[in-house]
Amino acid sequence: MVGRRGPTAIAEAGDPRRAPGMQAYMKSALPFRGAPAPVLRKVVRAVLDQHPPPDRASWQRAVRLYRDPAPARQPGPDRSSTSVDGRRG
Repeated sequence: MVGRRGPTAIAEAGDPRRAPGMQAYMKSALPFRGAPAPVLRKVVRAVLDQHPPPDRASWQRAVRLYRDPAPARQPGPDRSSTSVDGRRG
């Protein structure tokens, strides 16, 4: 599954000593793995080659998140205590 393999592959390819500097440069609270852009592209391409998206809609969702990741970073309710339709209980 790409959702789990991607971050693991990036962490394995990155240099944790470079991560804090990259994070500071980007002024981000998100975790960085120390993988420069060329390495990141290579890793992502390899993961996607091994685990292609199941359908066009999945690919389009991934592209939208890549282009505008802000919705994925928004704090939300504790989803573990909500039902399928989003209501608590």
